[in-house]
Amino acid sequence: MNVALLIIGYDGYVDVWDSYFELLNKYWPSTIRPKTYLATSVLHPNYDGVEVISAGENSEWSNKARTALEQINEDYVVLLLEDFFTTRNVDGKKLEHIVNLMEDNNLTFCRILDQKKMKGKHFKKEKHIKIIPSSDKYGLCLEPAIWNKKYLLELIGEGNYNPWIFEFKLLGKGLHNNGKIDSIQDDSNILEITHGIIQSQYLPKCIKIFKKQNYTFDLKNRNVLNKKDNFKYNLKCFVNFHSPEWSKKPLKVIGRMMGVDFVSDRILGGEKK
Repeated sequence: MNVALLIIGYDGYVDVWDSYFELLNKYWPSTIRPKTYLATSVLHPNYDGVEVISAGENSEWSNKARTALEQINEDYVVLLLEDFFTTRNVDGKKLEHIVNLMEDNNLTFCRILDQKKMKGKHFKKEKHIKIIPSSDKYGLCLEPAIWNKKYLLELIGEGNYNPWIFEFKLLGKGLHNNGKIDSIQDDSNILEITHGIIQSQYLPKCIKIFKKQNYTFDLKNRNVLNKKDNFKYNLKCFVNFHSPEWSKKPLKVIGRMMGVDFVSDRILGGEKK
């Protein structure tokens, strides 16, 4: 399969890595999954079937991603972060199907985690795949996705910057599906991923899901988001998806008055999660 898994790690999340790779190897053993890489700044842990690439002290997201991508031979990468946990057994044939689809149609991006109802027209009568509308301001993003490696490297460019810079400064330009179809999204969650952390704390929903599977996270180094902040987070996600574009700025003003945290307000603040 012409694809690799690349997890861009944040050294400040080292307490999360053990759980992340334990679950990855449980539900998608290294013997049957694509070659897997972990990009770090300086830490060099040892996990089964994972090659660690360290980009150097003070390396932020872009440095780590660029350094790793330049050492990966495959033409496509599944770009991941360590707070998107594998929840169930992964069927690698589904990933292979999408990679083949991308190769055959010269596609550069496929989002493979969707936390909301997808918009867009179906792509080539594929049941779970739709074309990302060109009007979707952040159609390209750092949610789990398959990228054409060469295209991703071009977007990252030079510089040492955090992931929010990449999304808000580079991807907010409407670069996708202009004149030709190059970006799609799949709503079937082919990698069986659950988003687990926000504001450096575990999401209650994630804890609940894994508790049902008799898996317990070590909470000595990281708290669970409290009910009040969890409500704010869920409300923000709901409003962002259901609100028309013209209303988002005034709604953000109201949200700030209510103490809601917006990533765009701290975009230049470094790689703190």
